[in-house]
This record gives sequence, structure tokens and C-alpha cells, in this order.
Amino acid sequence: MSKIKRIGLICAALGVICALVGMAVLKGPDPAAETKTFAVSEVEVIFCDAAYELNYGGGEIKIEFEHTFDGVYEAGLQGRQLTVLCRPDLPWYRSLFSFAFGNGAKLRITLPEDCEGRIRIIGSDGVIHASQPENSDN
Repeated sequence: MSKIKRIGLICAALGVICALVGMAVLKGPDPAAETKTFAVSEVEVIFCDAAYELNYGGGEIKIEFEHTFDGVYEAGLQGRQLTVLCRPDLPWYRSLFSFAFGNGAKLRITLPEDCEGRIRIIGSDGVIHASQPENSDN
């Protein structure tokens, strides 16, 4: 293979790599925000299949989704279990780089301060992520 052909193939490969990285890094649409609230008396367990930020405050359970991609963002009651799903539908090129740039979604769960420790949060792996505090009087 001649030097010119090799240089041309290398340039083409670099161009494809730069295009993929550019598509993955470029800022997508502005984040959309969704908030759902639930009464504390309705919920005993929260099943959550995604990484979340846990906060305390307010008088009700608040589930906040902030996302930049289409996908499934749901919070719904089944009995006394609140199921929270956060599954972004990433474009094919973004999924190649999700290890470095994340999936473009944030999930916040806010519980009232007076119910700290009374509501369990269980992940998709079955591990209880929030439970009764050790210094509780209950």
C-alpha cells in the first residue's frame, strides 16, 4: 500500500473518531424536569432502579427527574410500594461514551425529615439503601 493511501485511511479514521466524540460531547437539548409527589401515609417502601440523590425536607415524598434524553422516567404506587424507574434512551453514539459523560439523567428523592428511617429504599439489586437510623428511639 502506498504512503498516500495509508495517510488517507488514517485521516479518514481520525475523522470518524472525531465525529463520534463530537456527537457524544456536544450539548444536547436543555434538561427537562418532572416532579411527582406522594403522601407519606401511602408509601412504605421505595423501589428504585437507578442512582439517586437522597434529601430530607418538606411534608411529602417528592421524586424529581431531570433528563436530557427521551426514555422512561416514572414513579408510581403499587400497593404501598413506590416504584421509581429512570432509564434514558441514549442515542447509539452517546452510549459509546456513557462511561465518561454519564447518561444525562439525575434523580432526586426527597423525604420529609420526620419520616427519616421509616421508609426503606431498595435498589434493583435488592440491597436496602436507606433504613432505620442507628440512633433512633423506635
